[in-house]
Parts: sequence; C-alpha cells; structure tokens
Amino acid sequence: MSKRTHPPFCSSPPRHNFDTLTEEGARRLATQIKAAWAKVGYDVKTSVERGIGLDGVPGGYFVVRSDLFRGMPRRRFPQGAA
Repeated sequence: MSKRTHPPFCSSPPRHNFDTLTEEGARRLATQIKAAWAKVGYDVKTSVERGIGLDGVPGGYFVVRSDLFRGMPRRRFPQGAA
C-alpha cells in the first residue's frame, strides 16, 4: 500500500460534534485542517475571521480562511521538519 499524499477527504456530512460557525468551533476546525495536512507533510496556514454579511456588516459567525488552492496545499514542509 502506498503512502497517502493527502488527508482522507469526505463529501458526506461532517463527523465532528461542534458548531464551526462559533469562534471556538472555527478555531477547532482550523486546527484540524492544519494537523491533517501536516500529517502528510504539508505546511498549511489557517486563520479565523468574523464573517461579513452581504451588506458588508460583520455577522454573528466566524469563518476559516486558509492558503489552500482549490483545496490543495501550496508547499511541503522541508524534509524531516513536520
């Protein structure tokens, strides 16, 4: 069996039991994203921001931003650094 080059992806409903729209939940999700990619050798940057509504006013929810491009990371950790 070959070594996995990306985290397992799932298009089904999420398997976590926390609200990702709260600040705490968004931070937990950001940590999970970073950890999943780090496990297979990629350096992914994430941040949590307050969501902005269509009217430009900050909303009552939080979002996770990352430097993933089309769902894929841009850079690997240096050899042995992960």
